Amino acid sequence: VDYTTDHVLDILFGLEGQNDWFGGTNWSLSVHHNRYQTNDVGTGYALLQPLQGLIDNGTFNPFETNPNNPAFLSAVGLVSTTIVKDAQSRLFEGDGQINFNLFQMPAGPAAFAAGFDYRDESYHSLVDAQSAAHNVLGTAGGNSSGERAEYAVFAELNLPIISTLNIDLAGRLDHYNDFGSSFNPKVSFEFRPVESLLLRANYGTGFRAPSLSELHRAPAQTFTSAV
Repeated sequence: VDYTTDHVLDILFGLEGQNDWFGGTNWSLSVHHNRYQTNDVGTGYALLQPLQGLIDNGTFNPFETNPNNPAFLSAVGLVSTTIVKDAQSRLFEGDGQINFNLFQMPAGPAAFAAGFDYRDESYHSLVDAQSAAHNVLGTAGGNSSGERAEYAVFAELNLPIISTLNIDLAGRLDHYNDFGSSFNPKVSFEFRPVESLLLRANYGTGFRAPSLSELHRAPAQTFTSAV
């Protein structure tokens, strides 16, 4: 039997508005905090080595058809264990964006947008000693923890070259204190030679840093099948 208790705190606060800056500007700011805690307690799990030893010496028959057999109950008491897992994750993030028309072009205004992201997160996962040592059947993994801070800045410029041709330029710089930095540009265009035909093309690069669990989680073993 497994018992799980979760506690979640999630707070999000945001502002958005319009100003006369640069002839008319839209902007937004937000902050977000999340904290998640979980406690798992599992009863009736089996310790691997004592169980195997009792099976090997004939003391314990795992296929016993009478669960009230005193020998069976005695063996169960020798191999049973309770597992415990306490885990907590914390997240703080903030972001802001601003957009306005940068200058006027013959086919319309050149629209500009810029913004930033900031993120600080950590997690801790602790299990009981037997589980951490991989001595418990039906469990995997062990103690692990990690933390990181990251920020990003980005900008985008939309240029209506002529009434039938539109070019978009964008770029984003990400920095992770535990992984490094990456700059990723993007350029795209839309061309409509006639009203019924629209041609699009784009080029860009992408980037994804590994998650905290991918970087820090403990080695785990699983069995998809058994004989």
